[in-house]
Amino acid sequence: MDLARDPAQETADETAPLAQPEPEPASQNARRPEDITLTVATWNSAYTAAQQRALFAPFTEETGHSLETVSHGDLMRLSAEMVTAEGWDLVELDAQTARRGCDEGWLARIDAADLPASVEGDPAAADYLPGALMSCAVGSAAWSAVVVHDPRAAFEEAPQRITDLFALERFPGKRALPRQAPYVLELALLADGVPPSEIYDVLATPAGQDRAFARLSAVRHAIVWWDEASKALEPFASAGPDDIDDVVMGVAFNGRVFTSAVRARQWLRILWDGQIYRFNYWATPTSAPNAEAARRLLRFVSLPERQARLTRWFPYGPVRKSALPLVGQHAEIDLDMADFVPTMPRNMAGALRFDQAFWDEHGEALKARFAEWLKLPTPQVPADQFVPPTPVKALRANILTVQ
Repeated sequence: MDLARDPAQETADETAPLAQPEPEPASQNARRPEDITLTVATWNSAYTAAQQRALFAPFTEETGHSLETVSHGDLMRLSAEMVTAEGWDLVELDAQTARRGCDEGWLARIDAADLPASVEGDPAAADYLPGALMSCAVGSAAWSAVVVHDPRAAFEEAPQRITDLFALERFPGKRALPRQAPYVLELALLADGVPPSEIYDVLATPAGQDRAFARLSAVRHAIVWWDEASKALEPFASAGPDDIDDVVMGVAFNGRVFTSAVRARQWLRILWDGQIYRFNYWATPTSAPNAEAARRLLRFVSLPERQARLTRWFPYGPVRKSALPLVGQHAEIDLDMADFVPTMPRNMAGALRFDQAFWDEHGEALKARFAEWLKLPTPQVPADQFVPPTPVKALRANILTVQ
């Protein structure tokens, strides 16, 4: 498992020589719109279903171009040869892959001046969140790892800050965390009081790394590890009203928390303080068979109104500031989507943007140390310091509270 391979954010090398898309033959430009089918490579998920409703179907209705979505699978395997052979016109990537595609020349450069203006008419470059624009890719949506807690837990008060994540005396019970260094080490420092703006500077130092591992060691006896994002919420689902050895807090991705709430009626509360967010990116291959139509699609999906419309079905956040006030209710149920969208201003206080460049530089050493740390015996808690788990209360049916 390497969740750090999921979509991220980073700025590509502006100086790298990059190939430009070949002009389309006149015969292609002369084709009827309904004769053009664009192939979009993205993820095969509920997110893609929301894209179909909010982005792709409206584009077909407006232009007449048909769209086919495919899953690109493992991003590590993408190359110029593969992308050309697959005939993709638009791809959605993480920052690491987008930067590599730029460096290797199989992604076309994107001029921010060619992107749609903000809702107010301002240049696009000023409308995007920091890190959402790259040389060959433009931010499509934001998602995040968030702390969640079970409202059934008999806490005297609900957790309010990221420092509460490892505060076992005030919030007794187990914690469900991903079994990997990325996210966990950042969370350890956040929970130890390091400000988000200083996390990666601190984690780059031996003293900062020792501090993160020491914080984890202090609560290791209360950690339940998960290895797949799809299973992050299972420990909460297994709890019963009389159980005393339960997971009461943990880390999961905001899209899965939303899906669990809507489909499974698993009403967990989100603690936005200390969220770790990342970006997805749109990019156009230099080998796109329908380059002109692909650029039109890129501009369409980059409209602030389209980014906001996506949130009517799925809570991946707009990466354009002028789109945020347009976020409203879910398209089909009475649910305020702003409660689940990571880039809403009220949810961004205390947020940390995941730094892929940091992990590219320090990841090998930190992952190796984390693997060795996992092999160490779990420290025994002295009897006079043991905090017993807290029984959970019966969950009041169909009540959703999000902090």
